[in-house]
Amino acid sequence: MQDTSDLSNAIVLVTGGTRGIGLGITKRFTELGARVITVGRRPPDDAIKGTTFMAADLRDPASV
Repeated sequence: MQDTSDLSNAIVLVTGGTRGIGLGITKRFTELGARVITVGRRPPDDAIKGTTFMAADLRDPASV
């Protein structure tokens, strides 16, 4: 089944989007054309085109 979703006008926020499942989600959203903002405690190992990283520890309200 081919995915024909077009998210080229979308901005998506992915928490924990720099590693593991979150990274997979980030990559898929960028493949569909979305601009992705990832939030995490550590920056990604490799930059992904179309993404912006914001450092924050969501367990700490002051960080957010």
